[in-house]
Amino acid sequence: VGVKLGTYGLLRFAIPLLPDAASGWFWLMALLGVAGTVYGALLALGQSNLRRLLGYASLSHMGVVVLGLFSLNLTGFEGGLLQMVNLGIVGAGLFFVAGFLSTRVGPPEIKVLGGVIHHAPLLTGTFLIIALASIGLPGTNGFNGEHLVMLGAYEQHWAMAIASGVGVFLTAAYSLSYFQRGFMGTARPAVAERVYDLTSSERGIVLTLSALIFWIGLGTAPFIQAMRPSLTALEERVEEGAGAPVTAGNIHAEVRGR
Repeated sequence: VGVKLGTYGLLRFAIPLLPDAASGWFWLMALLGVAGTVYGALLALGQSNLRRLLGYASLSHMGVVVLGLFSLNLTGFEGGLLQMVNLGIVGAGLFFVAGFLSTRVGPPEIKVLGGVIHHAPLLTGTFLIIALASIGLPGTNGFNGEHLVMLGAYEQHWAMAIASGVGVFLTAAYSLSYFQRGFMGTARPAVAERVYDLTSSERGIVLTLSALIFWIGLGTAPFIQAMRPSLTALEERVEEGAGAPVTAGNIHAEVRGR
């Protein structure tokens, strides 16, 4: 949550108040976004514990959001903000799955998992759906956000678009790797003895999150339309304010106006 609040702070305060700095240093912020994306994903690839994997994955995804925001155009703003919403949903879902596994086998380590699909097919399907949304499969909420980020990044510079694509590739690598090792194959003793499928209350949580994933994925337009007026104003602020001097007076006026 704190990481997402930080990126929201960039969108809500830093860029509108300092548009000249945002325009002049967008390349540095984009570079930091790329570094966060790749570094977080590589760390996630090396994790055997699902909770730690998700922590590093969150860092990686926020790097993609930063890339979208510092495209400094409407498309990138829309993609970045939509991804913040999407990652909140997907992140919650994956941490719920980690919690479900923890109540059954303890820490969700690869060394004790394996073959979960044979004893908990609904739990396995839930992880797969949410993981695919995290990757950005078309039809899920992750696709449209990542697509807009890539388009916005390309408008700024083609290298930024390639960097955002690298993030998608690495997300697929660590998500599907964990799925294959933890949920497929032969059931290990701890799984065979203690794993059971989703309870009724757990199914309610899963259905709610799955509905949100496909609702946003298949009906993105209303969400984009709702955020477009304020983001259009932000784009205009960046275009008009780039190069203008920043004073205490215009910062105060900007804050009061918003």
